[in-house]
Amino acid sequence: SILNLSTKQDPFAFLATFHTVLLVDDSTRGRRETPSRIMQEAAGALTAICAAHDMEGVDMYFFSLGSSGWFKLRSSEEARMPWQWATAAFTTPMGARIDQILTPYLDKYKAAAASGETIKPINMVVLTASVSADDPGPVIARIARQLDTLEAPPRQIGIQFVQVGTDEAVAEALQSLEDYLRRCPGGEFRQIVDIATFKTLKGRGSENFVTASSILTVMLGAVMRRCCQR
Repeated sequence: SILNLSTKQDPFAFLATFHTVLLVDDSTRGRRETPSRIMQEAAGALTAICAAHDMEGVDMYFFSLGSSGWFKLRSSEEARMPWQWATAAFTTPMGARIDQILTPYLDKYKAAAASGETIKPINMVVLTASVSADDPGPVIARIARQLDTLEAPPRQIGIQFVQVGTDEAVAEALQSLEDYLRRCPGGEFRQIVDIATFKTLKGRGSENFVTASSILTVMLGAVMRRCCQR
């Protein structure tokens, strides 16, 4: 229930209600020293906190590596290891990566629902310092419409885009994505996306405002909103 998602005894209790996936920008912009350091530190701390509430740990993907990823990461040390293998991508195909990760999950959900079973909800956090090279809007809209058709629970899939850095173009692109999803042609559908730019995150104007704490705040707000959806 909404009441036990976060308590004084355990403000992160809500993390036990879904599986966390990180999609990380390893483009030439994301691999610059400051964004890369911020993302590594935030991902490491976030992984340790999530793993304390979810025995499956955290899965991590990069823009450059397609559907390949690292699974069931359970500590900050394990979460830093994938950076050794990620290459500096020259493009940022957010839409393609989201499709490659979430469509197989959606297929599993369909199969489970058809047999009367349930699977754990999934929550994706996209850490990005770049403007997407493709348009993730139509991919997300398709997934949301499929969830509606399947009458899936409101929290079955959630996506939070978190901007790293203070690039105005990135903030504008993320805001445009949010606007598109709210006014998408073809009818209304559930909102599964939350956007956090440097303008909305605590510490505006600083390069160091993306932390595990700020990401968790965004995640909790998103989960609470999904709980209130009808």
